Amino acid sequence: MRIYFATTVLGDRSRVAGARRLVATLKERGHEVLTEHLFEDDAFANDGQLEPAAIFDRDIAWLTSADAVIVEASGSSFGIGFETGFALGALDAPLYLLYDTARFDDISRMALGLRHERAQVVAYDNFEQALDFIRSTF
Repeated sequence: MRIYFATTVLGDRSRVAGARRLVATLKERGHEVLTEHLFEDDAFANDGQLEPAAIFDRDIAWLTSADAVIVEASGSSFGIGFETGFALGALDAPLYLLYDTARFDDISRMALGLRHERAQVVAYDNFEQALDFIRSTF
């Protein structure tokens, strides 16, 4: 399965180390994570080498080719909001919005209140719970 895994590049990246475990688990299960580079420490610097239009074109191509979209919303950013809206409006793939309950007050209520037939909001208290979700779903 091809998975577009959205996470913030410019926002709060304090959960990236834990999210890498989610990406590793998906890959161990044979899935292709199109956006795995976003979970590297130098993601901002690497994407900074590209023109914004190139990033947009690349990410839209990845989104449209994905079999599923996972959004890690704990680091809240405009980019993941855009990706979520695009995925729900233009794709047929399921979308899973994950968030750390400790960040509840920092995440858009619009995102947390997401109701869509292809979407599921998944709250977790620690990355073990998020891993359990990934293991049971993928």
